[in-house]
Amino acid sequence: MTDTQPGSGSAAPSYTSADLRDRLEHLVIADLLGPVGGLEELVDERSVRGRYLVSMLAPRGSSGIPEEYDDADPGGPDSEDGTTDAPPPKAASAMLPSRIGLTFAVAAEARALCVTARWGHYDRVMVEEERFRRTDGGYRPVWQRTQVDVTSPPIPLLHGKIAPWSPDPERPDVMVQGIMRKRAAQWIVPLFLLNRQAEPKVRKIAPGSSSQSLSSSRRMVRQSFSGAHFPTSNSISTSS
Repeated sequence: MTDTQPGSGSAAPSYTSADLRDRLEHLVIADLLGPVGGLEELVDERSVRGRYLVSMLAPRGSSGIPEEYDDADPGGPDSEDGTTDAPPPKAASAMLPSRIGLTFAVAAEARALCVTARWGHYDRVMVEEERFRRTDGGYRPVWQRTQVDVTSPPIPLLHGKIAPWSPDPERPDVMVQGIMRKRAAQWIVPLFLLNRQAEPKVRKIAPGSSSQSLSSSRRMVRQSFSGAHFPTSNSISTSS
């Protein structure tokens, strides 16, 4: 049965309960995990670290959530009266994870596995679009997301530690590490994605500067493995 709006003359779309639940799930995941604006989204907020509540891998040495704003641009987006919003208060000290991982089993007859690492990297940039224009005629900086999606060469299944693998040559301090243990009927493999980038000492925001924080995609932990942040569609494949 479809519902019609009075006087519209056309049928409004109808949704089943399952459709509505799926839509609600999608909206909640997009808002909490992201990226809500797509793989190359622009985040018009002072700190990208506070945009999503889950999945961030912090730089090495981070023990809290610092303020991230340009000293020359202390306010947020212009308000209606032409003034700027005050910077948000510094968050209470909190431990921020710099790694994420999982443990899985591989059939004993397999000889190698391939790992796909996927994550989003955010850089502070200037985008000269009208929606980012300030009242003084300039443009405020925004965060731009860059998708990283790389599959490793075959990794032989050998007892012991896995040699660290850096999926992105431009960010060698983001790496995959792990260990392989042979059991009677299978291999047990813990894998981790690590963000070992150093926290920038100077947070002066300029075009091209980076917060060096990672935001992960959803399914890596829920599915097989796939990467840093672990991937949007994770994957670990094996060869026999």
